[in-house]
Order: sequence, then structure tokens, then C-alpha cells
Amino acid sequence: MNIIDALDRNCIRIDAKPSTKEDVLRAITYLAKRSPLLEEMSEVEILERLTDREVLSSTGFLKGVAIPHCRIPGLKQFLLGLLMVPDGVPFDSFDGESSRYFFFILAPEEERDVHVQILSSLSLTFKQEENLKLLDLCKNKRELYEKVVELFGQTTLVSKGPSCLFNIILQVDNIRSELIRLLSQISGGQVAVINDTLIQAVVNKNLVNETIRRIDLLKKQNAVEKGLLVTVQDLIYQTGGLYF
Repeated sequence: MNIIDALDRNCIRIDAKPSTKEDVLRAITYLAKRSPLLEEMSEVEILERLTDREVLSSTGFLKGVAIPHCRIPGLKQFLLGLLMVPDGVPFDSFDGESSRYFFFILAPEEERDVHVQILSSLSLTFKQEENLKLLDLCKNKRELYEKVVELFGQTTLVSKGPSCLFNIILQVDNIRSELIRLLSQISGGQVAVINDTLIQAVVNKNLVNETIRRIDLLKKQNAVEKGLLVTVQDLIYQTGGLYF
């Protein structure tokens, strides 16, 4: 599936002015309902799904980017949209900064692997500040849509600053998908699922403690005491990248 196929030009807004996280989720819900894919689902149900996902862990990323997402029962295709908030709004982001760019994903319940790939692609493309500056130059939603489409064709893996390698060995399945999503967001897409039990991720060294904290929170929320081993090591050298 081409990720651009999921981007609905009717689900884009360039000048939103929410003041709270709850306002953002309501604005995203309103935008999402413009898609015919959700014509049989109420705004109340969509908002509830988005809110429940935020309760698990914040989808606020870095550099003003957030990627709210949830799975929707019965949805046949992925829906991707973008809400821009020029003044920013607090969204419990990893770096503590206000979020301005809200890429949202509504996903079919059974398409978990593709869901993770879309998250990775978004994180990878828009962790680069030069790409975000290009979005700021757009004057209307048509220009914004065209710029996002263009940028997705220019995605490259860029690692800035010292990094660490997370090795995660899993013997339980109940947090696998959420763990991959978390690592995809933090690492900017540099995640490899080696097999059913081993996941590796390259994470900026400044985010190692936050990553560990969020993994511990995920374990606590899912009552995981054993069956998960996390090791972290410094990366002396890194080049190239992986396909997702």
C-alpha cells in the first residue's frame, strides 16, 4: 500500500486554534468525519478511540510533531490526515515542547503491521526540521497536501548525534504491537523486527532514559513482570538504513 493513498485532502486543516489536548482530539475527530470511510461511525466513537489511545501513552513526538492514531473496527482502509496548529498546544510530547503538526492515522483493526510501517514513515520524514519548515511555508491546504505528497517521496534515514541500540527480547505477545509503535515514534522509524522475539531500535542517546521510562510504563499498564528483556548499548558506528 502506498501511504499517500491513505492521505485524504479533505482531512487537512492549516489554521486550527485548539488550546488543550482534548480540543486537538476533537478537531481531529471533526476532520476525520469528512472522509466517506467513516460515514457509518459517530464522532463520539472516533473521539473515544483516539482518547483511549492517548491514555496508554502520549503520541506527542519531537520538534512539534505529534501522531495521534487508533484502530477502528470495521474500517476497510487507512485514513491519514493533518491538523496544523500555528501557535502550538501542549500535548505531553517527548521533549516537553508544544506540538504544532498533528498527523493522524485511523487504521483497520487487523492491519497492525502496516499501521506500524505508516507510523515509521511519518516519524522518519518529519523528524527532519527542514521538512517541517517547508510545511510552514504552505499558504493553504492544497499546498500543504501537495507538499506532504512530495516529501514522502524524499524520505531518507538521517541520524544526528550519538545513538544507542535497543535490543528487546520478547516472550509475551500482549505488548508487542504497542512496543513497536512506541519505538517507531521515538526512533524516527529506525526499528527492525528481526523475528517474533527480537526487536532492535536505534535511539538518540538523549532519549534513552525517556524510552526506558515509557517501556516500563507499558509493562506496568499490561501487567508484564517477566518475558521481556531490554538491553541498551552505545553505537560506535552507524551508516545506511532499513526498508519498512
